[in-house]
Formats: sequence, C-alpha cells, structure tokens
Amino acid sequence: MRLFVSGLSYGTTNGQLHDLFARAGHVEDAQIVLGLYSRHSLGYGFVEMPDDSEARAAIRRFHGRSVGLRRLAVSAASTDEMQQEEEQQQRELDEALAGMASWDPLAVLGLQGL
Repeated sequence: MRLFVSGLSYGTTNGQLHDLFARAGHVEDAQIVLGLYSRHSLGYGFVEMPDDSEARAAIRRFHGRSVGLRRLAVSAASTDEMQQEEEQQQRELDEALAGMASWDPLAVLGLQGL
C-alpha cells in the first residue's frame, strides 16, 4: 500500500522517513517530494509498504502524531495526491521557463549591443 505523508519537516530525509515508518513494519520505499528545480522538500512524501495490515497500522500510529514542531497527516495515497505532486512540478517548470523567456544571455555576458 502506498501512503501519503504530509506535515513533514522540510529537513526530513528519505532515510528518516523510511526509519520512522519501519517502526510499524517493512518499508519498501520512502520518498520525500522535492521541488523540481529547487530540490528542496515540499513537506510531504510517499511511503510504500507491501503489507496492507502493516500500512494500516502505520496510518493509525503516525496520523496526527507530532514530529518535531509539525503534525503528520498520513493516509492511503490516492490519485489526488499523486496528481497534486505532478501539478506542483509542472507549475515549477512553467515558472522556470517563464523566467528564462526574459533572460538575455548577451546582457549577462556584457555583450549586449555588439
């Protein structure tokens, strides 16, 4: 079962997320979602637990739990959360491309007007 975990500290690593959920059972994968270009945590991630009963136990154990100064929200991942991740990455890509459209490499190199 794939779990959606939000409310993570922005400094949380994949390893820390894995280790936290491993307390509830076998974790196949744990990934913090990073900004496409910033490469900084967006404060949420996904945990893959192959045993559904362990995954449900992890939801009961960690949902609403305070970790650091933040309160976790844990649920079975839905297509909504996965779509949210894709939309966030697309927004960042669009913003980066919009910024590049106004970028003048000749001006940066001091060669404008040559």
